[in-house]
Amino acid sequence: MLVSVVTSLTAGDRRPGWIPGNLNSGHLDKFYFLFAALSLVDLAVYVTCVVWYKARHQARQQRGEGEQDHRARLGFGDLVWICIN
Repeated sequence: MLVSVVTSLTAGDRRPGWIPGNLNSGHLDKFYFLFAALSLVDLAVYVTCVVWYKARHQARQQRGEGEQDHRARLGFGDLVWICIN
């Protein structure tokens, strides 16, 4: 899907785009830099979710709530909400 989007956005009337049929005339380096940037954004979101979850978990432990109690109440929807927000 990413390849199709990049090809449709970068190819023009006389431009071969980043990923043409003949790879020698393309710019695969730009595609891989885009892919690396998207991976870094993904990593940043992941690390943010982990740090936020850990801080939330530690705050609950300090308030005296049991760890088993916390795990029983945390469902899949909660994890999705954590990562989205």
